[in-house]
Amino acid sequence: MKLFDVLYNRTHKEEGPRPLKTGILRFFQIIWIEFWNLILLNILYVLFCLPVVTIPAATAAFTAELCDMVRDRPRMLVHRFWSVFKRDFRQATLLGLIGLLLFALLIGLLIAVLFFLPPIFTYLLLPATAIVLFLCCMAWIYVYPLLAVTDLPLRHIVKNAFSLSLMCAKHAAAAVVACGLLLYYALLYFPISIPFLLFGVLSILGLICTFAAWAGIRDHVVAEALQNAKTSLLDDADEWAAIWNS
Repeated sequence: MKLFDVLYNRTHKEEGPRPLKTGILRFFQIIWIEFWNLILLNILYVLFCLPVVTIPAATAAFTAELCDMVRDRPRMLVHRFWSVFKRDFRQATLLGLIGLLLFALLIGLLIAVLFFLPPIFTYLLLPATAIVLFLCCMAWIYVYPLLAVTDLPLRHIVKNAFSLSLMCAKHAAAAVVACGLLLYYALLYFPISIPFLLFGVLSILGLICTFAAWAGIRDHVVAEALQNAKTSLLDDADEWAAIWNS
């Protein structure tokens, strides 16, 4: 396969439509079909994260690519990554700051409960803090996919993310647990795991989160938007009919 075809995913467009599996089999089908693109995407993400301040914007571009993979949409990988990186830089950075403050607060509270409070408070507050942190992780897997596939304002993205994490708790919780286990083993075998982090683990983590998030976004956000659009078109048609008949 030519390098151009790999970088710009030209073969995907030439192959034409293919049968898509459902459920968890679809997840493994994506890995099988997009294997080399996932490796390339992982490398791109690491490179764009190196300045540190660009991590949120790189995450937005990274997630947009993963959303396209989950939705089986044709794309030019490198061009798409760069265009989303530039387009969503401001919004993604603001979301990153919100996430940083939120998780820093919760992790700081968790550390304070573990090491600085009397044991009686630890037994009471530790489970509550851990549950809140887990729920925030569940909600956060929806944030960047929502940024990628909608044009919602930031406050609505955050609001919808928390709502979706409760409505689709099973998928969100499973994604957080799976990512937690993968990260645990990556850290456990560090620095042996560095090559895997550079060439594949981050893409798999992102794919797990995006795959879990897309079902809820499709069923509760995209479907509702399409229904509203259809209703608006019908209303416009009725209004034009009334004007015409008058």
